[in-house]
Parts: sequence; C-alpha cells; structure tokens
Amino acid sequence: MHKHDQNFDIDTLQVIEEFINNPEVETHPEKYKELIHAMRLQALLVTNNSPYAMVRGVVDVTDDPETPSLTLRVWLLGILACGVGSLVNQLFTIRYPSIAIDSSTIQLVACPLY
Repeated sequence: MHKHDQNFDIDTLQVIEEFINNPEVETHPEKYKELIHAMRLQALLVTNNSPYAMVRGVVDVTDDPETPSLTLRVWLLGILACGVGSLVNQLFTIRYPSIAIDSSTIQLVACPLY
C-alpha cells in the first residue's frame, strides 16, 4: 500500500519487501527471527498508530475526553472574529465594486489566535 509513498521510510519498505518476497521465511522461520520480530513490531505500531514514524512521534494515540472544547477564550475569540468580519463586510458593501471577506478567510486569520 505504501510502496510509492514518498513520506514512508525507505528502509522500512525494503525490510517489508524482503519479508514478503522471501519464501524461506515461512519454511525456515528460525533463521529469520530478527526479521519476523521487526515485522511484528511494525504491525503493532501500524495497528494502533499512524504508519508514519514522524506522526507517531508527535500525535498522541488517545484523546482526553475530559478536555473542555467550549472555553471562554474560544467563545470570546469567535465572537470577536465574527464581529470584526461583519463590520468589515458591512463597511465595504457601500463601495463599488464591493469587497466581501468570506467566513473561511476570517477563520484562517483567527486560527493563530486560538
């Protein structure tokens, strides 16, 4: 699946190809203990995490359900961004040709504030 993925580790891909394409791994597993162990480790990592090592290093596997999402800061910044966007849009409707700021633009501008 990740054969042509530029973000995937090349060394890991080579080890996976060696494991898959080598018929002796099934017939003589005692000779390939390290390879089988490495593949089991990769399978374990990919089962519960991202297949990319850099993502696994940064992103937490579990999410804390106790973390509040609707905080006072979010409400104040959201209301402030909506107010400024509406004010700018209202002021520039008089101008010809009129200028309008889209809600996605306001979200992109407000994103660093959060």
